[in-house]
Amino acid sequence: MSSLKENNETRITLRSYEAVVENLNNGIPMNRRIIVPSDLALAMLGILEDEAIVSHLLRYKTFGEVFENFFDVQHANGESMVEEMNSIIEMALCYLDEAEDFSQVVQEFFLVLVSRFDPSDFSEEDTIQALRRFLSRIRSLEDPSAIQELFYYLLDEVNLLGDLKGVFAGRILKQILNQAKSSLDKEMIHSLFEVTSQKAERDWILEVLERYIPKKKACSSPLLPKNCFIYQEMLDGAKLVGIEIEAQRFNIQYHRKQFEDVGHPKMLFLFTLRGQRILDCKIVCTKDQVLTPETVLYQYPFSNVHGNTSTCWPDLSRYQVKSIAHVGTMPFAFINSQNNEHLYIGENLGEKYHSLQGKDFNNETLMPLNVTFNEWLDVSKGAL
Repeated sequence: MSSLKENNETRITLRSYEAVVENLNNGIPMNRRIIVPSDLALAMLGILEDEAIVSHLLRYKTFGEVFENFFDVQHANGESMVEEMNSIIEMALCYLDEAEDFSQVVQEFFLVLVSRFDPSDFSEEDTIQALRRFLSRIRSLEDPSAIQELFYYLLDEVNLLGDLKGVFAGRILKQILNQAKSSLDKEMIHSLFEVTSQKAERDWILEVLERYIPKKKACSSPLLPKNCFIYQEMLDGAKLVGIEIEAQRFNIQYHRKQFEDVGHPKMLFLFTLRGQRILDCKIVCTKDQVLTPETVLYQYPFSNVHGNTSTCWPDLSRYQVKSIAHVGTMPFAFINSQNNEHLYIGENLGEKYHSLQGKDFNNETLMPLNVTFNEWLDVSKGAL
């Protein structure tokens, strides 16, 4: 009697929404199962070579997408997958050797790894070595702004200067100046000088400029106006002129009404001039008869003066002063101009003028500015 040899096989039929798995014994269906295609694909991964799986993934996804998904899975599981990671990197390197567009694939691979790289997890020596290796491959750049941005970023994120700020900065400046050898680099030197001058002490700047300022020319003040408490010329041509107006009574034009002999406190007017034009005027009040650096200053008690002591004086720019002595008349031009409630601190300015007619001003009602005479001058000079 001859015996039949059994022939067992499995037949899989794929449909758009399912997979049918049948076990055949000598061509006769023994059992039949229906599974979803994703389960079938996962079951078949075990018989595939790792290289085949990676190659398949890279046909439809970029390096970035493949590796980002792997990192996310590793993070979600919370498990260490060092061996798996090493295997994937080895396969990736093999793929890079065979890739047609080698540079693009390497770039994607590198950017993915760098996005997960944290230099703080390594020693300082290893971090510096890694940066040096990367930067050493840069031979030339058509647009150096990329490296410049990297340098800016390092300055913001890392304390590059350390404890040797002066030495470090000096080496950088020396390197820049060594590159600025031709006349075409004058713009670089000018930019460098402009930036450093903004942070330099005033005495340092004057020490450098001294060699360029003619020493034969003597400084002398012009004929100064009466009650001038300060006259100062700046190197750029701007001038500060201060006029002191003693406490007295003035006739005031308030809207259409005239108030007679209105008492005013002692006032200090500080004008900024350039050429024949008046650029700015500040007004404060004081109780002291003799000005000292510690003299306490007070807010102007009427209208058209800001809290920072600058005046709201639209007609100021129209005035032209032919001499410094002419500045002595400018305080009276302000006082005699038409008044309104602009910037006035109080309820009714008209009532205040009315109450001060024929009376001296009561200094006890002045509001302090919390600044001394010397501090006020320093701030005004610094604003030039």
